[in-house]
Amino acid sequence: MRDEPADLTPDAVRDHVRHGWGLPVDAVRYQPVGAGSYNWTAEAGGRPRWFAGCLRGPHADTADARRQLDALRRYTAVDTRWPALA
Repeated sequence: MRDEPADLTPDAVRDHVRHGWGLPVDAVRYQPVGAGSYNWTAEAGGRPRWFAGCLRGPHADTADARRQLDALRRYTAVDTRWPALA
């Protein structure tokens, strides 16, 4: 999605990644990439370290999201996790 979701603030995403996933995240930055999901890079020590995504509505195809995460694991150094953002 090109536009950041109005009802999901960067602070909320950062707090969920920090507390829900147990990662030492300092900040998140929205990335207007992808088709059908909202995406952020999560930073630690001023560097992007992780990728966080949120699937919603009719685009919430979790099987496709898992395939994308598997591809990220295989072809990049990005750490991927699969907990839900409630």
